[in-house]
Amino acid sequence: MANWAATPRPWSHPLAVTVDSNDHLWVFDRCEEAGCTNSKASPVFELGADGKGVIVSQVVPFPWDASLQVVADYQAAIKPAGGEPDFVTLEGYLAGRLAIAALDKTGADVTREGLIKAIKETGKFDIGGLPMTFSAEKNEGLDKVFLTVIQADGSFKAVEKLVKVSSKD
Repeated sequence: MANWAATPRPWSHPLAVTVDSNDHLWVFDRCEEAGCTNSKASPVFELGADGKGVIVSQVVPFPWDASLQVVADYQAAIKPAGGEPDFVTLEGYLAGRLAIAALDKTGADVTREGLIKAIKETGKFDIGGLPMTFSAEKNEGLDKVFLTVIQADGSFKAVEKLVKVSSKD
């Protein structure tokens, strides 16, 4: 069995993973002691084939899955502006949609405090089929983690289902 955890160099907790126009994954590393503190390696590197089989957790849905209405809306909004879907811009789009929904609830009290109060008192927002829930104690919004898996060519795809694989493979 190939060493699925092999990477071009030791790396620490990634700050960001992004995809380029060729669907290749690039990693931005924190460069802590396990990473590039004592290394001349760049904190930004292409993961490529070394990442095959690595599962990456995301805090937003897969940006190319238009079966979720909010993702279809996002794709429709970004393409006329010449943008390409990615995780970072989808996260910004979701934050913007939440801000608009919360501003609709604030009424005349359009202040920072009024906006926070509207979010926490409303509790649940449905942003294009993606539920976001807030309260006085809960600030995360989404209760779901979305997974992607890196392919041999450095691209990635959404993980639909996790299955147990024999260690003998």
